[in-house]
Amino acid sequence: MDSLSGKITKEKGVYMVDRIKNHPLWNLFKEIFLISALTFGGGYVIVPLMHRKFVDELKWINEEEMIDILAMSQTSPGVFTVNASIMVGYNLFGLKGSIVAVTAAVLPPLVTVALISTFYTLFSDNIIVRNGLKGAQAVVGAIMINVLINYSGKILRDKYWLPILIMILAFVLDFMLNINTVLIIFLCGVLGTVIQMILLSKKMGGSTKK
Repeated sequence: MDSLSGKITKEKGVYMVDRIKNHPLWNLFKEIFLISALTFGGGYVIVPLMHRKFVDELKWINEEEMIDILAMSQTSPGVFTVNASIMVGYNLFGLKGSIVAVTAAVLPPLVTVALISTFYTLFSDNIIVRNGLKGAQAVVGAIMINVLINYSGKILRDKYWLPILIMILAFVLDFMLNINTVLIIFLCGVLGTVIQMILLSKKMGGSTKK
């Protein structure tokens, strides 16, 4: 009798583990946790990893949705990586998805920073660690260039004149005039909204006349 009950308990345990493994929220947690754990440099470094996983491999999100998520993440207050994870989670599974995603995104850096701060003196004075960080900075720069080429290249190929105009304007304001980045994002967002509304109203007016 004891062996039978033990077998039933074991089978229930295996069944529960399988259910958890196959649950969409668990898969979301696992994927974002791994992306966050393998992302060094923060910010836009996470973009190609998210794109490769959620757009190319899993196909949970299409190209346009990913671009919208990145735009909203950049213009929202807070850390870009966390914002992007929340947006992805919410886009897929609503509020539950956003909670799971932000938990998965925050855990790896939280643990890492806690460990590094504990042994800070050992890391800061170690020449191997310092040289390794310099190499990591070069990799981060290369990844950011890759992000720029991929997303700006798509806009140029599709010949969307409005995003191209805003890209040029943002570059001039940031690089040449050294205007605050937050202000540039706000101004370009307002400009894009106004122009799109004007174009939409003209299109609706033309269709009404027909």
